[in-house]
Amino acid sequence: MKRIRSILEDRLDFTLAVNIVLLLAALFLFRPFFEENDDLSLALIAEGAFGKRSPFLIYTNIAYGWLLNVLYTIIPTIRWHCVLQYAAVFLALLAVTYMNASSRRGKGLCVVVLLCTFYELYVSLQYSKTSAFVCLCGYFLLTGDFARGKGTASKHGTAKSIAGSVLLIFGYALRQDGFLLASIFALVIFIAGLLRRLSADRSRIAALFISWVRALAPAFAVIALLYIVNGLAYGGDPGWKSFIAYNATRTELIDYRYDLLDYGAHAAELEELGISENDALLFLTWQFGDREVFTKEKMEEVLDSPFAKARAFDLTMAKAFARHLYDDVLSLNPCFLGVVIMAGFYVRSIAKKRAACPRERTADFGYGFLPLVLMLLALGFILVFYEYSGRWSHRIVYAAFTVFIYAALYEISVTDGEDMSGEEESEGEFPGILLGIVTASVIAVFLGNHFERNAFYRNEPAYQEFLSAVSKDKERLYVADTFTFQNSCKYDVFRPLREGSLDNFVLAGSWYVNSPLTDGLLSGYGYRDPYHALRTGGEGVILVDNVYADKKLLCLNEHYPDSYRLEEAGEEAGFHKYVVKKNSGTDRK
Repeated sequence: MKRIRSILEDRLDFTLAVNIVLLLAALFLFRPFFEENDDLSLALIAEGAFGKRSPFLIYTNIAYGWLLNVLYTIIPTIRWHCVLQYAAVFLALLAVTYMNASSRRGKGLCVVVLLCTFYELYVSLQYSKTSAFVCLCGYFLLTGDFARGKGTASKHGTAKSIAGSVLLIFGYALRQDGFLLASIFALVIFIAGLLRRLSADRSRIAALFISWVRALAPAFAVIALLYIVNGLAYGGDPGWKSFIAYNATRTELIDYRYDLLDYGAHAAELEELGISENDALLFLTWQFGDREVFTKEKMEEVLDSPFAKARAFDLTMAKAFARHLYDDVLSLNPCFLGVVIMAGFYVRSIAKKRAACPRERTADFGYGFLPLVLMLLALGFILVFYEYSGRWSHRIVYAAFTVFIYAALYEISVTDGEDMSGEEESEGEFPGILLGIVTASVIAVFLGNHFERNAFYRNEPAYQEFLSAVSKDKERLYVADTFTFQNSCKYDVFRPLREGSLDNFVLAGSWYVNSPLTDGLLSGYGYRDPYHALRTGGEGVILVDNVYADKKLLCLNEHYPDSYRLEEAGEEAGFHKYVVKKNSGTDRK
């Protein structure tokens, strides 16, 4: 007991103990999984599963791809894309815990915040969330001392600068959108720091601004360099330059304006553009690998059509927004509880300060509440934007929730001050009821994680057996449904594939279909795209599809003169296999 008490009382020991325990719990009690297929795709490309390792990961900076290539060359038996995310999150959590664990109350808040967020950061793995979180912690480390009025000579200043720069640069390289999301909340914190200084000593505002600029300048200089290098790497390769333009159009239509492909609302207009109901379905389900049908020009036609009017935030969208929020509340996700808890503690912290200093000007306390108001506005703006754009998703919403929680924790620690020993004696222990509520929520998520995982394994094919069979059949090309294969790898986050193990395997769609990655693989078999392989490859091409095989066949029959049929080619470890064959004596020219 004495040893445990000493660990809880010592700031560094507490920081290490609580974070190590949560990391081990996430790895061994929970079952980490890929929240989206994106992380698996990034890992497979970096591992060279489709032929050879490539640094061109499309949605990450080229420097991150180069780093992965080096690491896989040294130790190819580790899935470095996941390991690096865990390392960055662990470092960021150590830093933010240590910064806020200077008092008993601070330690209690840290425990609640860690319990509320470790599932989203460690268990439900998604690189956009990781990027946003580590970037925000990088901002904290680089600028936190100035917000507290300490200046550049604070304890561990050099170590904080190095760690903060590494986190900020890594987060940017991992996902630029995550960096931008974190920067919104960092800007709120910067404004809050200026307002505090304005309230206390207006003469030092310029000094605060200069301190922030100096602290961030080295990291931002590297980020600017990475931005330029990334542009040169993609722009200097004709194949990648063409694909990036294609992918930008695809992103605008499928990710942001998928409502235009709603056949129930725009059937006549889409038919006039030569897009059938089946085409729209294949678009929306990421099966658009036929570069002769789903062209960049065709997508631009849809986006430029008269019916492609800007959407208004109307009553229907407002209802959908309210429903999404309501669903998140009902999910009892600890992260959502963290948003409510931290907002409440922020208000309580300012109110207590006002009660302790009744002679202070009322305006000073207005400055105190303003950061919370700005953070809530920032959170609301992000959520409304993604509802409006049609991209509401768990990863974005909970990335925003996580960033809000830690920004609020940061502001509470600034408001309370570093030394709270005098307040602790009168206030007593951190409220156990609150900790109990959060713990119950974590237990519920733990049970849900295991239940979902067990159900998943009961219903999903045995993909390792399938991979082994595909790897031994290099004479034939395998064209897989976009989700049939990738979904089955969801819970295998640490085991990489061998380089070249899937050099005869391509998806019928995905965000990297028709890129130089897949073009190089297909050209080795003499095909231009996945659908060209299906309609001309005969017995040498196997369609792997548990969901949309008939829809792909219909696409071929709608857009090409010959008539095609599907023949079953058996089943491999739960994956249904087909061969596309021409019907004899038919020609629709």
